[in-house]
Amino acid sequence: MRIILIGGAQRSGTTIVQTLVANALDGSPVLPESHLLCDIVHAYKRAKTEWQKTSKFYHSKEDLTGFFRAASEAHLSDIARRYENPKGLVLKDPNFAHVATEVLELIRRAAFILCIRDPRDITASFLKIGQRQAKQQQATRYIKRNIRFICSKINSAYEPAIDGPSTREVVFAKYEEMVTNPRDALVKLATKTGLPLDLARTENLRWLEPEFRHQDAWITELEGRPPTGESIGSFQEILYAEEIAQVERACSELMTRFDYRQDTTGKAKKRPILDRLRRIAK
Repeated sequence: MRIILIGGAQRSGTTIVQTLVANALDGSPVLPESHLLCDIVHAYKRAKTEWQKTSKFYHSKEDLTGFFRAASEAHLSDIARRYENPKGLVLKDPNFAHVATEVLELIRRAAFILCIRDPRDITASFLKIGQRQAKQQQATRYIKRNIRFICSKINSAYEPAIDGPSTREVVFAKYEEMVTNPRDALVKLATKTGLPLDLARTENLRWLEPEFRHQDAWITELEGRPPTGESIGSFQEILYAEEIAQVERACSELMTRFDYRQDTTGKAKKRPILDRLRRIAK
């Protein structure tokens, strides 16, 4: 049974990538976020980081790894039995990105896919969540347009996977390619991972049932539909010009590495004068 793990920054396209790969991999179920396995791997990372304390429970780091590897494999075996031993399991959680090295240490037979997306569009997606949360009278940082906070989340998600010792084993999947030309993007993934992907199976996608998806405010109108590139460049409609510049500065390393160029179109929104005056007054 093949194990495919998908991570990335939140709002980077992990849902559509999981859906496409699970459909293309014969017999693979479409599952919710793999929070249990993700928690196991995060606990392993913490145990390694706090080895001075952990050493009072395990003689060696090899023993520690053995325990968590067995726990991971037991969980994967439980999922396989639950779904009658499929040919593959496609498990996603954005937070896998924070523990890419540990994932590959524990689950040595896994293919690890990291979803990449323009950080400006990721930021715009978070602000759209804020708009939906405002309508639901929820108070969050996304309502307040805290661009610095969002950029910090984006950078912290990618640093461990991109700069870690196991980057050679990480396969990158760019959101923009996955939604505009999913067949070619899947061919690339199949070549890099060795997965036996059947592109014909992606003609009519099976999606995870709505009740098992995100909270309402996090669900976009694109879920449940065929892949579309209509959200690419949406930041020009959501972000103000100075916010775009702020993201480009804060995420410059990520943008350079994955060839996202600075916005020079001049189409970005201008912040209303009253809003600018209020910000100055603060």
